[in-house]
Amino acid sequence: MLAIEWLNNARAVMSKIEESQLENIKKAAELMADSIQAGRWVHTFGCGHATIP
Repeated sequence: MLAIEWLNNARAVMSKIEESQLENIKKAAELMADSIQAGRWVHTFGCGHATIP
């Protein structure tokens, strides 16, 4: 079934991101939190849900 194949592929991509980028994601989160705590802005760019932060 195509839906199951798509979901499996999406999970594989997310796993690869977690394995290879988790430390970078943590660093970015710390930088963003520090900026917010200091009363400064955090500018994000993206489409759809990418702009939520």
